[in-house]
Amino acid sequence: LVALGKLNKVIAADLNITEKTVQQHRSVACHKLSVRNVAELVEFLKVLES
Repeated sequence: LVALGKLNKVIAADLNITEKTVQQHRSVACHKLSVRNVAELVEFLKVLES
């Protein structure tokens, strides 16, 4: 959902979790994938698709 450009609060509402939880998951995912921001995450996912 992050890669689709959704805001944290929208993701939280969709998944029925808190916004803080979304932020934590986003942070962990970015760290594990060695990306610094959402733009790099999107680029990373584009490479995986090709």
